Amino acid sequence: MCNTRPRGARQVRDLRNWLTVYSYWNEGGTANVAEAFLYLTDQYLFPTAAPQQLQETPPTGVYHPQHAGYFASAGDYLKWHRKASDVPADAPVVAVLLYR
Repeated sequence: MCNTRPRGARQVRDLRNWLTVYSYWNEGGTANVAEAFLYLTDQYLFPTAAPQQLQETPPTGVYHPQHAGYFASAGDYLKWHRKASDVPADAPVVAVLLYR
């Protein structure tokens, strides 16, 4: 297959694609990782793959696997947890700090 684009144009495209894929990866989450692969497929293999927009992860928040999304504060999380869980209110609480 003969590529008629000038070498510089291919390098710019590759850099743009790398930055886009890095953005998907940096935001994290399985949906973003899957979309990164779909984006690469769209750019290099099948131009009709149509990846979705990046799902941004908030810079701070509280995560629980049984809740869709993130809580803005620990207080919001604890309110939700009191209603959604049968754990006693005086049970010990453990937090795990993650960074991206």
